[in-house]
Amino acid sequence: MNSSTAFVSFETKSISQYVLSPTIISLVLITCTIALAVYLGQNLGARPHVNEPPFISSKLPYIGHTIGIWKHKMSYYTILSAKYRHDVFTLPMFGGRLYIVTAPSLVAPIQRHYKALSFWFLEGAFTVKLGALSNQSAKILLENAAGREIGNSLVVDGMKETHAAMAAGLEQMTQVAVDIVASQINGIKTEVGEKLDLWAWLERNVALMTSGAVYGPTNPYLDPELLQGLKSFSEESTMLLIGFLPSVLAPKGYAGREKIVKGFKKYFAAGGPKHGSQLIRARFHSLTEYGISLEDISRFEAVNGFGILINTIPTAFWSVYHVFSDANLLATVRELVQPLLNITKTDNGDPLFTIDIRQIKEIPLLVSILHEVLRYHASGAAARMVMEDFTLEGKYLFKKDSMLLIPNREIHSHGETWGENVGDFDAFRFIKNTTSSKKPPSGAFRGFGSGVNLCPGKNFATAEILALIAMMVLRFDITPVLGTWAYPGDNNKNMSTVICSPDAPVPVEVRLRQGRELGTWVFKATS
Repeated sequence: MNSSTAFVSFETKSISQYVLSPTIISLVLITCTIALAVYLGQNLGARPHVNEPPFISSKLPYIGHTIGIWKHKMSYYTILSAKYRHDVFTLPMFGGRLYIVTAPSLVAPIQRHYKALSFWFLEGAFTVKLGALSNQSAKILLENAAGREIGNSLVVDGMKETHAAMAAGLEQMTQVAVDIVASQINGIKTEVGEKLDLWAWLERNVALMTSGAVYGPTNPYLDPELLQGLKSFSEESTMLLIGFLPSVLAPKGYAGREKIVKGFKKYFAAGGPKHGSQLIRARFHSLTEYGISLEDISRFEAVNGFGILINTIPTAFWSVYHVFSDANLLATVRELVQPLLNITKTDNGDPLFTIDIRQIKEIPLLVSILHEVLRYHASGAAARMVMEDFTLEGKYLFKKDSMLLIPNREIHSHGETWGENVGDFDAFRFIKNTTSSKKPPSGAFRGFGSGVNLCPGKNFATAEILALIAMMVLRFDITPVLGTWAYPGDNNKNMSTVICSPDAPVPVEVRLRQGRELGTWVFKATS
């Protein structure tokens, strides 16, 4: 081979390798995508109506805000809000507009117009996507999902049945929940102290007490793999909502969801709801009445794990954390819950400690602590679908088929609403007639939603978390292993949650209080 031939051969081979390089292909695709986005933004981009909220453009039309949300998660709205300081603004994106509301004063008006600005429609649409429901079930679920038409609506009817079941079965569910956590806590009997991660310990035990109260003795979440599966499902829910190659782009979330579905198929096939709460019986009845298959009912229930567990667990953790990490607050709480405790003896003479929690919600400080936890550690956003062109308060035009978001952290950190100490955890904030309390406008506290979108599990979650606090402060001394309480930080990366989990482990030593070393602890939650 002569030199010229060799040169040509070398060049041809090198060019071939260069062209086929995955890195170069990716760069070319990215460049083309950016160029296309810029062209579309300049020539076909969304044109704001004069009455729409201010448009905030991005350097990369169509995809810039998507990249921002992907990179910063819920913090992206905080960044934009701090920069532009609009009460409500518009993000032009692929597929339309995204309206962001940051003013607490606008929340109540939005909630009043629940048919034009629909949560129910989005709840149905998200369930279809997240649960990967069949086409048949998707059609049933989305039919009249917003409840705007006369006639049947699975979403609306299901919500009504859920609220009714929670009201009727509240005492029984609470009793089952606290019995479960009492049995778990009774297992800690060491007087010398037991070292554990407070977050991991509460994560497991709150999951068992809550899911056990809902699903009964054959609770699928007794399998720890399902609990881990739910966690993965939640963490990768954004990619699963996109629906493109879910097993490839969200492998842990996909596998976790399918594991939960498999567990619930066994649960329903074995008649599990017969021994569960009124809630699961009502939900199962509602879905079967509408002709939803057992497979898709199991997929519904996998998604319901977000509401039942994903937000309850960190709420319970932070409530316990803030009480025990503040010595003065701990002493006050112990004094307030002491009258709930009755000490008798069992038949064999051992101490029997009974905590009557039927009136626990009548202790204002406990309720205030819970509400402040939901305010201070808020994450996520309330979402609404704009069902028709709609003008809010005669000022802001929302265009049909757009989405509206109310970032919880923005509403809960609004200085004019919550006062100068908005950045502090104030356990007394929600107690009336205190110097630190300032009544916020209606709808400004997003902890449980409100109006027709009020969380149906509000009273149950409140009762079980306050009961947990009462039992732990009366029975245990909890101290940090390192000697001082170190704030673990908020993990706000999970966009499916409305409250942050801790961002680091919390190593503690749990020790039985003096005089409480022996005996059995029980709750009284029913009349």
